Amino acid sequence: MSTAQQKSKRQKFAAVLNGLIFNLGGALYIEDGKLFFASIHFLAGFANSLSMGPWKQRYSKSVANFIQVFNIIIAVMSAWDHFRAEKKYIPYIWILVALFALAMLWWQNRKSIHLSD
Repeated sequence: MSTAQQKSKRQKFAAVLNGLIFNLGGALYIEDGKLFFASIHFLAGFANSLSMGPWKQRYSKSVANFIQVFNIIIAVMSAWDHFRAEKKYIPYIWILVALFALAMLWWQNRKSIHLSD
């Protein structure tokens, strides 16, 4: 398998995982009656699903970076909201989601380092 195929598979996996997490978060916010937070989470889930479709070639690297930054902001916002609500474990999961999105942002923008003798 070529490096491009591996990269594509990792990006699809990250998009699917982020989309599921944010859609689940949106559903939980609907149960809590927080429709603003729910709509933002559903928007993030939709943006992540757009980033893996066949129309992905139309988007530039900056759009992919924007989606990851959007994911980070929403995950941190969710962690903060759950900390305020004094929930026990959910805020830490959202911090992990933010760190995962941050890692994906770094991974998308890293440059190959070639050492020469």
